[in-house]
Amino acid sequence: MNIAQHARSFPIVFSTLLIGLSPLIPVPVVDDLLTASFCRWRVKTFAARHGLILNKEEIKILADEQQVGCFAGFTARTFGYLFKEFWQNLLPFLEAGRAVNLLSRTYYYGVLLDYAFSEGLYKGGDLAQAERLRRNIYEVRKGVNLRQLKALFRASGTGTRKLSLGFIRDVSERYFKNILVTFKKHWRQLRKQKDKFNEEADQAAENLNESAGTWAERYKLLFEEFYNSIAKIPDKELEDLCLALRAKMTGDVSPI
Repeated sequence: MNIAQHARSFPIVFSTLLIGLSPLIPVPVVDDLLTASFCRWRVKTFAARHGLILNKEEIKILADEQQVGCFAGFTARTFGYLFKEFWQNLLPFLEAGRAVNLLSRTYYYGVLLDYAFSEGLYKGGDLAQAERLRRNIYEVRKGVNLRQLKALFRASGTGTRKLSLGFIRDVSERYFKNILVTFKKHWRQLRKQKDKFNEEADQAAENLNESAGTWAERYKLLFEEFYNSIAKIPDKELEDLCLALRAKMTGDVSPI
């Protein structure tokens, strides 16, 4: 599989849709909690694909949580939950914009992370190297023209947007329903019990791998639309990004 094919592989597409569309989960604060869980699940899943077993600290470092805004403004979002009724008409429009931005950023992060694992650029077991890999991915990603991918996503039709909403809400209801119910009852305790919520979310996320194909079939049009969008990214752009990461990690810029 060449670099461009690797960048359009199903695991990258599936994880990008989960993370990128998570702002559309209709419960404030919980959307951030599940975004963070999806980020950690992606790292663990990608690592396992290439024979790596990472510890919790490595996963946390490589999960890209800070960049995608997981738990950003945590207190403000919790405070905002008090005004759910006031925000309910405006929130979908705000979160839709956030989803477009997140889809773009997390797609390229996923491409580079999986490439690093597949090429042995990260061996595991070294927190300093995990920090270095994350930092280099950020540096390489800075050179990406995100406007192009954002424009492609925004050009999607109304039907695709409805499918996006249905997909992420179905996933959250299927695997994280207990967390949603618990949060609605005990949201005031979230700051004190954040670790517990995170652990429950991560355990639920383990089921995603087994059912990935089912979701792709159920939401076939959504996945096809996403594939069509990323297919418009030039192969050379994807290759240059991955080789730039290789250069930062090893100094080797020779063709693969």
